[in-house]
Parts: sequence; structure tokens; C-alpha cells
Amino acid sequence: GAEELDHPAERLELMEELADIQFMADRREEIIRAYEDALQFWKSLPAASNVDGARLCRKLGEIGSRWGHYSPRTREHIAEGLRLLESIPNHPERVKLIIASAFERYGPLRPHGERDYAVVEETAQEGYRLAEAIGSLQDMSASLDALAGMYEETADFSRMLQATERRAPIVEQLGDPQEHIDLHFMLGRAYENLGDYPEALKRMRHVYELASHARRAGYVLNVSVLAARICATWDRWDDAEHWCRLFDETESRIEPQYGHRRLIATLRAMAAATRGDLEVARRQQGLLQAIPIELPARALGATNLQLLAALAIGDHERCRTLLEQGLRLAGTPHGKLWLHTWGLQFACEAREWHYVEELARVLELARGSGGRKFVALNCRSLGIHRREHGRLDEAEALLSEASDLFRVLDCPWELGKTLRELALLRRAQGRADESTPLLQEALTRFEALRALPDIERIRALM
Repeated sequence: GAEELDHPAERLELMEELADIQFMADRREEIIRAYEDALQFWKSLPAASNVDGARLCRKLGEIGSRWGHYSPRTREHIAEGLRLLESIPNHPERVKLIIASAFERYGPLRPHGERDYAVVEETAQEGYRLAEAIGSLQDMSASLDALAGMYEETADFSRMLQATERRAPIVEQLGDPQEHIDLHFMLGRAYENLGDYPEALKRMRHVYELASHARRAGYVLNVSVLAARICATWDRWDDAEHWCRLFDETESRIEPQYGHRRLIATLRAMAAATRGDLEVARRQQGLLQAIPIELPARALGATNLQLLAALAIGDHERCRTLLEQGLRLAGTPHGKLWLHTWGLQFACEAREWHYVEELARVLELARGSGGRKFVALNCRSLGIHRREHGRLDEAEALLSEASDLFRVLDCPWELGKTLRELALLRRAQGRADESTPLLQEALTRFEALRALPDIERIRALM
């Protein structure tokens, strides 16, 4: 083993190779420890080369930022690597460290108050320029990935897609399976955010094949979860469950992240509640609440998912508690877009109108983001509020926009719910005869989805 080698340079090389193998095998617990052990050994060498130390710091920096194995020492490692290369400013490792620092500046270990998106953008652009100057395609791709991730967090989904599309011709020239997997993964996420679900799902299927072929179990898990979410967002509950089952199969072989488990439990709770199986939905809700929150920055995401499940179940007490909790936590534009959208939906379902004032600006955020489903959901919520407050013309405009968007997005469940609200508006307008075809179409949509509680609600109105 490494211990018996009395050639320190060879021993260091071996330690680094072992850490690289742990990374390729997605062994979450061992990766950081293996690289940190190598870095400690490097520090003990009398004639250690700065470039070797900087490379280990850079790998720790990338793993703790871009590749999602977050460690509280990531920022230290990046700063140390940059310090080691101070005298060689255009060294390729320095370029990689600059890009890692762009990722770290909006990573989940950064408190919201310390996230300066202008600086992230500047750092990523500088990384791109330097990478282009030294002709490193890999680093050009990485800096565009940092930009895309930042645009997702600032809820600028069109620019997220643009930055990711700029990567495509660069990645085409790279033989690195990791880059190909990550490119299509980010394209899938961008299309999902924009509401192009067929394209998003196509990308995720492609990533699933690439990741399975490259034996990257961590990515197989990632993509199963995201594909399940895309199907659920698109009201395809059976397809969502298919991906949830693929997740279960991989999960038995590799320890998934808590966030993945949370999303799967949420999707299953929602699917069960939609079909009227409240016992299963509450069991999933129980699982969801029991999953620990591993990083403070993950608390908002966890709150958002629990709020979604509570909304589906119709548990208004729990919704109120979660919304209050979320309002204290919401920092990033993306996080606010989610929380305020679900919060506004809760306000209208529970007739707790005082929240509407506080949350109504989310429609503007949704329009700016390019996320069509967010626009449609918020138009519907505000349309209900306007109708219930006698502002029927505003309600007409908002509910019509929501139903048009849900038609384009091909979300049958959301469309059915919107048609029901439009039918109630027709009655309020004194055009009751026009409500019947709307209710009839809503019923047809719900029957196709076996959405029992909604079917009962419509029949009660008819």
C-alpha cells in the first residue's frame, strides 16, 4: 500500500489517484477525506511543489462547489490554492481555481447575505476569458456551467438556457463523459424551468443512458429524481412513479442525498393525494418530515417541498406553519419564486387573503424568469383573489391567461383546476350557462388522471 513507499512523490501520486477513483465511484463520504489526506501528506513533504498542492486544493474546491459534495472548508481550499500559484498567474490550475471560486460564491454553504451575483458573473466571465486564452475547452465549459447555475438561482431561466447552449459545441469536442452528462443534465433543468417538459424529459432520458453507461450511480440517482419531478410538474403521475421506482433501485446500491429522498417522498405524497389516497399521502408526508436537513441552506428547499405535500393533502394548519417558516428563510430569487408561488396558492385555497398583499409581486418575478408554469400558477391564484373580491374584469384576464398557458404547457390537472375557477367566474358574471362546458371539460381531464377528489368537487358544482 501507500504506507510502504519510501518515495514520497510516488506515495502522493498514489493517494491522489485513489481519491480520483473515489470521486469517479461517487463515494460521498470518502471523497473529501481522501483528497484532504493527500493534501495533509503534501504539506508534510520538505520539498513539496506548489503546483501539486494547488492541484489538490483545486480538486477539493471543485468537489465542494461544482460537484455538490459540500464541505465547510471548500472556500479555504480554493483560497489556499490561489495563494500557492500567486507567482504564476496564468497557470492552468489557477484558471480552474478561479472557476471553482465562481461556483463557491453562490454555493449552498454561502449565507444569502454573502452571495453577490454580480461578482459571480464577473468571476465566471474572467474564468472563461482565461480558459479561452490558454485553449482549455474543459475550463470554458466549466465557466459557462457556473454562469448557468447562477442564472438558475437568480431565476433568469432564459439566460440559464443560453449559457448552457453555448457549452454544447465546446462539450462536443471533449471526450469527457462527465461533461456530456452535466451538459444534458443542465439543459434538462433549463427546459424544465421554462416549461418545455417534452424537451426536458428527452434530455433526462439521454443523461440516464450516459450515466448508466459510464457507471456514474450518483448521476443515475440525480436524473431519476429530476425526471420524476418533470413528469409530476407535467401532471404525468404514472410516469413520475416509474422514475421514482428507478430511483429506489439505484438507492439500494448508493447512499442518496437527503434532498433526493425529500423530493421522492413529496412527489409520492402529491400523486397519492391527487388520487384521493390520503392514507398513503400522509405516510409519505411523515417520511418527508423525518428526513434530516443536512445544511442550513437546504432548509428552504425542504420547507418548499413540505409545503407542496401539505397543499396536496389540504392540511391548511401545516401549510400556514410552513409558509411562515419559509418567509423567514427565503433568500434567493429562485427560492422565493417557489415559496411565494405555493404560498399564494395556499392563501387562495384557505381564503387567507392577508397573505396576498405580501406575495402578489411573485407574478412579476415569474414573468421575468421565463418560467411559464410559475406564471400560470400565479395568474390563477391572483385570478381567484380578484374574483372573490368582485374585481371580475381583472379575474377574467388572469384566469384566461392561466388556462391558455396550461393548455400550451399540456398540464391537464392544472388546466382542469383552472377551468373550474373560470366556471365559478362565469357564474359570478351572471353567465351561468357558459360554466357548464368548462366544468364538463374539467371533469374529462380529471377522469383521465383518476383525480378522485377533483372529480367529486366538479360533480358537486354540476
